[in-house]
Amino acid sequence: TPWCLWAMEAWLKRPNLRSAAVMGLALANMITAGYAQTFHGTVIYMAVSLVTIPFVRASRLDWMATWRVRLLTGGAAALLCAGLAAIQLLPLFELVGLSHRNGGIALQFQFPPDYFFRGLVYTLKTDVDRLRSFPSIGSLLVCAAASMVILFKPSARLVGHLAAAFVLLQLGMGYGSPLFRVVYDHNIVPGLHYLRGVSLYTAISGVGIGVLAGAAIDGIASWLATDRQPLMRRTPLWGVLAAALLWSVGLALLDTPEAPLAQYAVVIAAVVGTALLARFGRTAAIPALFAVLLLTECVALRIQPFHLDNPAHIAESDSAKAIKSLPDWQDYKTIDASLAAIYSFMNSRSRDMLAGLFRMQSAITGNMPLVVNIKGLDGSRAFPL
Repeated sequence: TPWCLWAMEAWLKRPNLRSAAVMGLALANMITAGYAQTFHGTVIYMAVSLVTIPFVRASRLDWMATWRVRLLTGGAAALLCAGLAAIQLLPLFELVGLSHRNGGIALQFQFPPDYFFRGLVYTLKTDVDRLRSFPSIGSLLVCAAASMVILFKPSARLVGHLAAAFVLLQLGMGYGSPLFRVVYDHNIVPGLHYLRGVSLYTAISGVGIGVLAGAAIDGIASWLATDRQPLMRRTPLWGVLAAALLWSVGLALLDTPEAPLAQYAVVIAAVVGTALLARFGRTAAIPALFAVLLLTECVALRIQPFHLDNPAHIAESDSAKAIKSLPDWQDYKTIDASLAAIYSFMNSRSRDMLAGLFRMQSAITGNMPLVVNIKGLDGSRAFPL
């Protein structure tokens, strides 16, 4: 997704065949990566981000003068994308008519709004039995910075990214968002009725949030470097104080006792560090400070090596042995209707991991037919691997 959005920015600046080829290649890579919903959400993001063009005189005049070349190069990008991704698309077009979802399907996975907000601002190491947010890489530092971008007169393109990130976040929240209800019930966004869940769109909105955070950090550094007015006359100061108050109230309402202290620590360090750098005239180092703090946060919270266990635990369950004791066991096909494979959402070092694994083996679910050599009708979830 980030590469597709970067390629689009390059094409917007210079609509020629080279930039169009890069954009087409990036989109084709997204399709061949295998998850069609990611492509769907990214294309929605790209389209929504253009919403500011008619309202900004410079952009409007530029598009009026270059519409032919944009049409030709944009069409070339679409053709290149379709051609390079044909190896993935053609079988899908053949198979889609056989799917039980080819006429649409209702949403089967729905969560309350606080589930997503908690996932945006915190990285929580939760087990499946106490899942209060989607297993996340949320960052209070990034979200707080992104929320301040409007204080620094963002460009039309940044406003476009703000609109796109907002729309994708609303789509990802599903029925927890009033906007989603309108879009879904009136079929405003094609394709949503073929999906069992929409939470993936929140991950795509996260890319836009990162872009906005970077712009806001640059804005803070530039503002502190150039504004020499008395402190209390600095208009953005009041905006920053208002944002700090709103965030304090919001986090108090979003009760999360298990929130890592490191996430609060890096925000405090960012505030103190920015003040010190401004005091000593080193505002050019503010973006580097935020980058180091984000890297520190990632190292502290998001590097979770997988725990590798004894292969002896991957053994035939009693269920598998019972089937194999029958003379015609090779004619059996299994299908699992349980949620046994959801254990794979657990932290790999959880004390309940082995119990979850044995439960999955007993259900002969997912990739278990590969292990016990009994034919299965189930799909194979990637996580248990």
